[in-house]
Amino acid sequence: MPPPPGTPPSPSPPQLDEPVAPPMAPQVGTPVAPPRAPSVEPPMAPQLWNICCGTYSLGEAIDGGCTEVEHLEANGDRSGDVTMPLLTRVKDLTVDNDDGLENLHLPALREISDDLKVKKNDLLKLFTTPALEEIADNVDMSENPELLYWEPLALTQAGGDIVFEKNTKATSLNISSVYDGNRRVQTFDIRENPQLVAVDASGIDDFRKHIRIDKNPKLKTLVLTLLAEVKDNFIVEGNDELESLHLLYLTTVGGAMEVVNNPKLQTLSMPHLDKTKKFEVRANANLLALAVPSLKKTERDFLVLENPVLAEIIASKLVKSEGYLRIRQNVALASIDMPVLEEVAKEFEYGWSQRAPLSGLSLPLLKKARDIRVE
Repeated sequence: MPPPPGTPPSPSPPQLDEPVAPPMAPQVGTPVAPPRAPSVEPPMAPQLWNICCGTYSLGEAIDGGCTEVEHLEANGDRSGDVTMPLLTRVKDLTVDNDDGLENLHLPALREISDDLKVKKNDLLKLFTTPALEEIADNVDMSENPELLYWEPLALTQAGGDIVFEKNTKATSLNISSVYDGNRRVQTFDIRENPQLVAVDASGIDDFRKHIRIDKNPKLKTLVLTLLAEVKDNFIVEGNDELESLHLLYLTTVGGAMEVVNNPKLQTLSMPHLDKTKKFEVRANANLLALAVPSLKKTERDFLVLENPVLAEIIASKLVKSEGYLRIRQNVALASIDMPVLEEVAKEFEYGWSQRAPLSGLSLPLLKKARDIRVE
């Protein structure tokens, strides 16, 4: 029977086949996220990089906390022992005519993007750059009477002239880590260092200009292990204690190759030298043998003179000398091996004061010479 009019409808009973989900209970062990704290920006870290443009003295760079300096100069405003722990880069560095600086330590310096000049500093003993990796242009370390050595063992690139001259007490120069990379060393002048014992430039294979190792009376060790080419002259002269010179990879000397007046030199190895303008080996009192088995031509003279114990000359591929060919005053010389020599543009001279009987002087292919003199 329908309900009387105006009666509110009865609620529908729940369906027995539709389960009612119980209320969710919290899972045991489930972490409850804490309310989010308002975000706070961390404070800015202090700026440690301080680039100093213009010209600064050592003192000004230290006081200013400079990490980079455009032009850094020692001008006498710091003396004694000076350390610059923050400095990492300079454009150029000049330590010149400073009469108070005794030691300069640059432990963090990595790059010199132009020149390094350390010259005429009366008291400077130590100049240390253990982290230095690159010098883009010239290095001049000269006339520092108290300087003991320079060994920038991290240095891998140098791009200009390297001059190490007249450092009265310096005993070693070690740039063994330098290799050609993207730069080329131009000249290598190691001259008039009276206490210098060792020079190591074993990683460099190409000098764009010249090498001159000259008048270092105590030099015993000269290491040029990878050297393959010198664009201009290569001169080794007046090194009284030098006993051996191994140039095992040297193929080309664009100017003159001269080994002169090294009285203790016994061994001279140039097995792959095949090109030079002038070749001269002279006045090496203890040189026993000379072999240039790959040399084919000299554009000027071929000279072997005044080597008193030299017993043998091997130039087995030499075809032509464009200048003089002179082999004189080698009183112990017993053998000359030049089997393919065809032409000497000027005189071929051999002789003077021969003590040993010459067992081999055979020139079967020699066709042309302005004159041949055997004395």
